[in-house]
Amino acid sequence: MSALIPDLDHDTGKARQILDKLIPLMALFVVATHVCGKELFCLLEFGHLKTIGVLSLVLIGLYFLLFTYLKPKHRGITHSILLAVAYSTLVFIGFDGKLALVGFLGYLTHLITDNEIKLI
Repeated sequence: MSALIPDLDHDTGKARQILDKLIPLMALFVVATHVCGKELFCLLEFGHLKTIGVLSLVLIGLYFLLFTYLKPKHRGITHSILLAVAYSTLVFIGFDGKLALVGFLGYLTHLITDNEIKLI
C-alpha cells in the first residue's frame, strides 16, 4: 500500500481511487474515536452524534477540496524524499517502527521505479 501513496496526486492512480472511496469511513472513524474514545455508547447520545457528523463532513470536504483544487502536480512533491519521511513518521506515530520502516521502503521503491526522486 505504501508504494501507491506517491500517486495520490494522479486522478486515475489506484491509491487515489481507493482513498476516494474510503475517506468517508476513515473520517467517521477518526472523528468518532476522537470524540468518544473507547466509550462506544457515546455514539448513542444525539449531541455526540451531531458533532461526529459535522466534523466528519469537514474532514471529507477538506480532502476533496485539497485533491480537487489544490492538488499538487503529478510527480511533484509526492515524489520526494521529504514526503516519504513525513509519511513514515505518521506511520511510526500511528503504529510502530517496523511498519514505518516497511512503509518508507515501499514509498521509496515507487520513487525508484518511477525514476523520480527529489529531495523536496
